Amino acid sequence: MKRALFSTIAALLAFGLGASPAHANRFWVSGHGTDSGACGPVSAPCLSFQRAHDNAAAGDEIDVLDPADYGTVVITKAISIINDGVGTAGVQVGSGNAVTINAGPGDAVHLRGLDIDGLGTADNGIVFNSGAGLAVVNCVVRHFHFNGSFTTGNGVLIQPTSGTTSFLVENTIAADNDNIGVHYFQQSGNANANANANANANANANANANANANANGAIDRVAATSNGAGIGLDTFQATGGTINATISNSVTLSASIAFQ
Repeated sequence: MKRALFSTIAALLAFGLGASPAHANRFWVSGHGTDSGACGPVSAPCLSFQRAHDNAAAGDEIDVLDPADYGTVVITKAISIINDGVGTAGVQVGSGNAVTINAGPGDAVHLRGLDIDGLGTADNGIVFNSGAGLAVVNCVVRHFHFNGSFTTGNGVLIQPTSGTTSFLVENTIAADNDNIGVHYFQQSGNANANANANANANANANANANANANANGAIDRVAATSNGAGIGLDTFQATGGTINATISNSVTLSASIAFQ
């Protein structure tokens, strides 16, 4: 198991999911900032993640100066959003999705140190629809509501439909979500998913993934507590593509299904 985990994470690190891109320009956000056309320098930070994202170029980094609620964001490019321990970098949302990723086939997205809260009514925390890679590290994602569709009520929902995707969810809490804490879900297609689970919950999951999408993933040091299910690799509607994922050093508590 350790060898499999290390090889999977090593591949993700080689792809660039373990750290922010080198030589990125930095755009800053602050609870005291202003969403002006030129915001982003540390002397004139933006107020929201969305404005900082829109002002930044592909490959840039958004950094948090102080605790605040920075609002929802739709990500369409390679970018990093980083809170390096300044306090709560919140994304609170009462409806829809908190963070939506519609990036290009070569774009990697990094999220670190975010506190994402659906207030018991919003659909999902982080939704990855497209892109080359996603890293979610040191985040808290909670209180998202299931409205009858499996694509709602998730802390982290990874649902690419084409291309090859790598994902890393590490040192993250997914709690009190009505559906699944960390959810890989393909809505159509046929693929083979192989997951090795070893983390206070011993399970081996084999599934079938989707729509000619290929994925390689690692889920490590994740606490999935009080969700409908803890960690899910759902590919039952798939018609093409493969997923290989390693789950390790993680716990699921108070869930009807630990791993599915």
